[in-house]
Amino acid sequence: MRKRIVGCCLALIYFWGAGSLAIAGTLADSVYYNGKIYTMTETKEEAKRISKAKTVDVVAVKDGKIIFAGKKRAARKKGLLNPARIGKMVNLRGKAMLPGFIDSHSHYPGSATSDFEEVNLNSAPLGPMENIAGYIDALKSKADDTVAGEWVKGWGYDDSLVQDNRHPDKKDLDQASSAHPIYVSHSSGHFGAANSMALELAAAKRANETGNPDYTIADLCGEDPGVECGDDGLPTGRLIEVNAMGIVSGAVTKPADYNSNQAFVRDSARGNQVYSAVGVTTADQGASIMATLPQWQHAVGSDVQKIRVLLHPLAKYNYGPSDVGLLNRAWLGWDMYTGFNAPPADRSEPKPGDDLTRYDIPATPVNAFFGLPDTGVPAPASVSDKNDIILFGGWKGIFDGSNQGLTGWFKTPGYYEAYTQPDDAPVLTYPAEKIDPESGE
Repeated sequence: MRKRIVGCCLALIYFWGAGSLAIAGTLADSVYYNGKIYTMTETKEEAKRISKAKTVDVVAVKDGKIIFAGKKRAARKKGLLNPARIGKMVNLRGKAMLPGFIDSHSHYPGSATSDFEEVNLNSAPLGPMENIAGYIDALKSKADDTVAGEWVKGWGYDDSLVQDNRHPDKKDLDQASSAHPIYVSHSSGHFGAANSMALELAAAKRANETGNPDYTIADLCGEDPGVECGDDGLPTGRLIEVNAMGIVSGAVTKPADYNSNQAFVRDSARGNQVYSAVGVTTADQGASIMATLPQWQHAVGSDVQKIRVLLHPLAKYNYGPSDVGLLNRAWLGWDMYTGFNAPPADRSEPKPGDDLTRYDIPATPVNAFFGLPDTGVPAPASVSDKNDIILFGGWKGIFDGSNQGLTGWFKTPGYYEAYTQPDDAPVLTYPAEKIDPESGE
């Protein structure tokens, strides 16, 4: 009897210990199996043969990294198919599995901001719009639910995907409302349109900025070539490229929580939801302002920013002291005007792939411009254990307009002969001779 009790106790100790060892010796956090797992590692030539795409039987992940991708036999030898040694076994049940997608160019989390604040004017597959009448109906519906006088904004319209095959103008948008200023942006981000009330508010803002009480809506026609004007000498409401768009969008009344950490966390959470739902694991912020880094870090520290984001800060342009690119350089402690990519000896330039998740904002003269303390801003304590979520992607230079919007600079004139290009296309931020590779500039 005594031997039996001792044996039983030893068995309990053995199994308890084995369980402890299994937990302590977990080989992987998750293992994926029983599906068609594509590695997408083919060369360009190999990728042409779809029927011979490279696949594996098993993928194992530990601490957020893939530690194994291979055949079932090799996985079994390593113990990766032993549930006792794995945190979670995922049976794909014959479904396909792909690596996470890397977003090559977007303005994350801008689409999330638009989801919350603007009317979706996209055509299929991103939205329901088939014609300009659809734009008018959707904007009118939003206006009817908005306090008179407040802005109504729309995003994602595409002239090439609606039956009208043209951009909306102020006459169209006035049909949606004359009691609300309305501003809509093109899917390319390089065009916009405004109704009459929005143009009036933009003119009033310019009158205040210039100190000219006689400034009228007609004077907007001289502000930028991209402000399209009709034979009557008044703006049509169509705005070509970012400078012209900014004349109206700069007059838009911002929400009370605009640029707050709370608003950014909300947008980041939505962005994570949208991007990860379609398999994107690395997003792109294609026009970054470096001084917003505290907001990114706050989103990471709040555990809502899960996917990686590459920041591409705007580089130096030709727009003068208010150029965001110049401010980005000054924010890093560089000389604002001399050189294009030459940081001072005592401050190194971020390199593509550098981790900014815990980057401390330096004390620079431009901090006050962005509402930041002159003493600099240390990374919040909440990101002390976070790595490789916010990364430096490289500087972004914008030299011409939008190929989608036909304002891009093409070597072959008449490339779009079948379409009507704006009279001032292409739109260049530098003179052509300065960016022509044969000019020696």
